[in-house]
Amino acid sequence: MDPVEVCLSCNFSDNLSEGFDLEKICHSPPDMDRKEYDKLRGQYASSGSKLTKAGFLEFVKENYRK
Repeated sequence: MDPVEVCLSCNFSDNLSEGFDLEKICHSPPDMDRKEYDKLRGQYASSGSKLTKAGFLEFVKENYRK
């Protein structure tokens, strides 16, 4: 898959406020792989909280372990 396509639908990007500049919009932990992303996304989706991009970013900050 094209990396740009992946970035456009990424839950770690804030592409509305900064345009498409990866240095400004990417909030993904640099060492996180797709498997860990999928695991955290599933945990967040089943957490019962209101699902938002900001909420997911905060969830990752609190729950991601390197």
